[in-house]
Amino acid sequence: MVLKYIRYILLFCLLLTVAICTLVWQASSTKEYSRSTYGKMRKLPQNYFIDGPLITQVVYNRIGKCGSRSLNTIIHSLSKKNEFHFYTSPVGNVTRPKILDLMSEVRLIESMPTPMLYTRHIHFINFEKFGHQPPVYINVIRDPIERFVSQFYFKRYGDNHMGMSRLARPWHDGERDLDINTCVLRNYSECSGLKLWYVVPYFCGQSPICREPGRDALLRAKRHLVDNYLLVGVLEDFEGTLQVLEKLLPTYFNGAVKIWKKVENKSVKNTATRNKVPLTPEADAVLRDKMKLEYEFYDFAFALYRQLKVFQLGLDL
Repeated sequence: MVLKYIRYILLFCLLLTVAICTLVWQASSTKEYSRSTYGKMRKLPQNYFIDGPLITQVVYNRIGKCGSRSLNTIIHSLSKKNEFHFYTSPVGNVTRPKILDLMSEVRLIESMPTPMLYTRHIHFINFEKFGHQPPVYINVIRDPIERFVSQFYFKRYGDNHMGMSRLARPWHDGERDLDINTCVLRNYSECSGLKLWYVVPYFCGQSPICREPGRDALLRAKRHLVDNYLLVGVLEDFEGTLQVLEKLLPTYFNGAVKIWKKVENKSVKNTATRNKVPLTPEADAVLRDKMKLEYEFYDFAFALYRQLKVFQLGLDL
């Protein structure tokens, strides 16, 4: 009988040890991807937020339907005012180039006169893999469902500025008039699977692991955000994102908010997607469940943005 109780006690102790180790591992993992000190993340000088280092290469691997045209408009104006080179890639949505094209892209960016800011729709590139010093990355993200809905109708109807000329492809009978709620609730291919795996790959990068939804890809995207991005702002706080950029990269973004206030009404009107139909609560719930990993990344990035803006820079949220 005593031996039996000893076995139970030993089993309990073993289970308790496993539980404690699991909690410690989870805590360390959370700490690894939730550090809010951007200076330490990027190994920048301690006086970074006072004087600012001399950053000469900035890459904005912009994401579709996350305010990139508005931000590009602002950067274009700032490049003249603040005297830096602004390059927009002529390449469209080739976000995962072949290896030789990736090498050419790295060499192209390295060869550009500085100070420069380069933008393209492309997934994160690990410059060190090709033997080059990494640039400073920036980006802007958006609520995943809002971004998906905007893209769904933008492909069909364009926006108030470009109109029909922005249509992405020829449509089959009835396909262009497809209602998004029907698409989601009937699980059509356009509203499921890889079509919903969009933002995370921009940060995960060029590895094959990034192409399929999964926790390994999500963790890699978080790690790249922490280690390589000076700022990932949010479209829901676009003016605040500009305020942070003014603080972090004054050589490039000094005066960004002032320019935005001049063009905001026109830009918002011109880039608004046409004929959007709101999601029903049922369709919203289905999408939210399918996009759990996208939302986990969005929430993670938003938390880092909030910590940087409020607690480090002292700006209002």
